Amino acid sequence: QRRTRLLRFASWLEGESGLTTAVQILEGEGAKVLKSKNEAEEVLRNDIRENHLKVFPLVLTAPTLSAEIEALARAYGIGPVRANTMLLNWPQKLESGVPGLHALKFGKNLLAGFRLGCNLLVLDATDEEWERLQDIPPGERRIDVWWRDDATSHLMMLLAYLVTRNDDWAQARIRVLGIARGSREEALQGLQKTLAGIRIDAE
Repeated sequence: QRRTRLLRFASWLEGESGLTTAVQILEGEGAKVLKSKNEAEEVLRNDIRENHLKVFPLVLTAPTLSAEIEALARAYGIGPVRANTMLLNWPQKLESGVPGLHALKFGKNLLAGFRLGCNLLVLDATDEEWERLQDIPPGERRIDVWWRDDATSHLMMLLAYLVTRNDDWAQARIRVLGIARGSREEALQGLQKTLAGIRIDAE
């Protein structure tokens, strides 16, 4: 039920310059899971079509989820273009079952992508937060990037820029927030120099 916003978020991050594949993995083996695969693929295609998104659908079956994620990250791509980023929903609170086990499985899935050098992105948004985001007029949208001058900060800056290449976010401002380790003026000058070097319009 949260797939639609995940697909929408992925289309924003793509920034009109990448390829996005919506992957659903069904755990299990045998004829029953193959029938479920065909049904799931049709539902996934409909979701993509209804939201007018340029996304490739892919439904896979596997005995375990983490093993299939690892195999997918190793093999998926077109020629030299390989999957380099995984986007997942933050895990939901379970109505039943063991919460710790659910978190452990989620961690194993992230680890499978991390081991293969994929960037890992997790969308954490409640229904209310997502609706509020959708309601913000395009001219009033702002993307905040928390800066630590590490590899993650640089990736987040790139993603913020890519999002602004999307029509829905073309008018959004990028704001960079950093913590001054020393004088505020020196930290600000260093950040302004970095922004000038990477040529991304941000405040």
